[in-house]
Amino acid sequence: MIKAVLFDFDGVICDTEPQFFEYKLKKMNEMGFPVTREFLLKRIGESFRVMFPREFKVKDPEKYINEYYSGVGHSITDYKKLMFPELTDLLEYCTRKHLICAITSNSKHERLEAALKEMEIDKYFYRVYSNESLGVAKPNPLFYTKVLEDLHLSCEEAVVIEDSVHGIAAAKDAGIYTIAKKENYFHIDQSYADTQIDQLTEVIDIIEKKNQSK
Repeated sequence: MIKAVLFDFDGVICDTEPQFFEYKLKKMNEMGFPVTREFLLKRIGESFRVMFPREFKVKDPEKYINEYYSGVGHSITDYKKLMFPELTDLLEYCTRKHLICAITSNSKHERLEAALKEMEIDKYFYRVYSNESLGVAKPNPLFYTKVLEDLHLSCEEAVVIEDSVHGIAAAKDAGIYTIAKKENYFHIDQSYADTQIDQLTEVIDIIEKKNQSK
């Protein structure tokens, strides 16, 4: 029986990935990390806490993470306009069915909280999980294992909605049914997911079928 829906943020809650990508490319080069589009395309959804030490041998990534996120608010000026319009229908369904909704993102915790409030959908989410709060980042499956432990759920009692390779890998390797929200900008390989959807409301049918089969 499905009891929870776990949402990645960028590319799932709102269509921020294109703007976020352009900001990331510009800002990282400004900070002294010479990256190309091709380099970043392979790392969409990856945490800086993983990327900076591995790729640039940075011993204290927090300094650069804080500098990076200090300008994110200027790069994405209207979260509400970028929110996928069908999201509210899915959230309302989850409310009626008493399903737990949680954000599960590699992004900075403070940014996630602020964006949800700006979009006026924070009331729907029981928890916001970030790599900061969990102490581990996607694609490590421990990210989702810790989420399930905190919610007192088994992997069979949740579905995850992701869009990136790293997010899909983390959810799948944690044993959770993984739904990929299709994206049309970066042509991300989502083949590892259990299924793909165009619209978030398609998740309703997936949950209904899963719960009817129990």
